[in-house]
Amino acid sequence: FATTALVATASVAAADVTVGGFGYIGAIYDDATSSTNVEHAARITFSASVETDSGMSLAVSSRITTADGDDNGKLGHNKVTVKTNGLTIAAGATHGAMKSLARSVAFYGFNNGGVSAVDNNNGMGDGDNNVYVSYALGAATLGVSADAAFTGTEVALAYSAGNMGFGVGMNNDSDWMAKVSYTAGDLSVTAGTNSDDKSSLVLGYSMTEATSLGLGMQDATAGSSYAFDVSHDLGGATLSATVGESAAGATEAGLGIQFNF
Repeated sequence: FATTALVATASVAAADVTVGGFGYIGAIYDDATSSTNVEHAARITFSASVETDSGMSLAVSSRITTADGDDNGKLGHNKVTVKTNGLTIAAGATHGAMKSLARSVAFYGFNNGGVSAVDNNNGMGDGDNNVYVSYALGAATLGVSADAAFTGTEVALAYSAGNMGFGVGMNNDSDWMAKVSYTAGDLSVTAGTNSDDKSSLVLGYSMTEATSLGLGMQDATAGSSYAFDVSHDLGGATLSATVGESAAGATEAGLGIQFNF
């Protein structure tokens, strides 16, 4: 539901400028502290893109996030992306090759998926200043990435065949991660593992056009965890109920609503 404007000036290509984001409110119960807290937040994302006469697409984006009444939001998470044919180059707050192509992850909860999560990631994330280059050819995508100082590098490959998908990646420290996915109608399954002995299993099922179920399980050296989520599309907003158990054995639960704009 983002708002889009078309801006053009003399000798400058017409630009699509978009303002969007999300907001949420709900309650979270944490068995570890025997506490229930209300959480709310808002995020506004600004983006703009142009397309050259040759078909090359260039885009920028930044965002502001505020939470729980704090007056601490600031513009950040900046990214510049260039796309032409099957080639994509992104710099700034971008995931690396491993996280983009070989990740098995699910985030559960009304608070942008913050109640519970399962993940096999051990690659560089979009909280850093990275450079990511990928090339898609048919069903295969090859990606390479590095931090801005080129002290850490990654390479990853993803391939899809019918209802199956595969991804594997490795960095210059010999850390690796891999995933396999499968879809069949309203059911989706993704499994992943990595060199840190962390494995994740994610299942999703669409009961109706509006109601979906999610189940995630993770096994790691810190312990095992799981989460179960029921989400219902209200038409413009999503109501979510989540319950799970952390690796420390504490129950986590959340109930709330998130809307996008």
